[in-house]
Amino acid sequence: MDTRRPESGTIEGNAIPGAPPPRRAPIVGCLVQRSDRERQAKMVWLTSPPPPKPATDRRPRPEASQPVGLQPVRVFGPLPPPPIAVQVEPGRIIEVPHFSAHVSRQWKTRRFGHKWHIRFNGNGIVRSIKKK
Repeated sequence: MDTRRPESGTIEGNAIPGAPPPRRAPIVGCLVQRSDRERQAKMVWLTSPPPPKPATDRRPRPEASQPVGLQPVRVFGPLPPPPIAVQVEPGRIIEVPHFSAHVSRQWKTRRFGHKWHIRFNGNGIVRSIKKK
């Protein structure tokens, strides 16, 4: 049995379309699409070897070695202001955050088995203390 493919344009009676006709070469003076020019320039750039590195006489600087046992100084951001101590009862002190005393002007908390509502005036001085 012959296993070769038939060289004619039919397979088992069905017609096979032939290869498409070759494209016509562009005529001198005609416009070429921009995408074709860009693709061609890109291919030239991709296939060309990279330019040689400039010859310089600079040597890389050696890294400065750190003394053994010392660590670099860490940069710390600004710390928040310290809390304000408020005496709510004799011998009982509650620390109120700076923001609460100077900006929101009130602080509610649960300490010593009670609820406390501490209000401040514009200068951050205690105006009233309510025990609930």
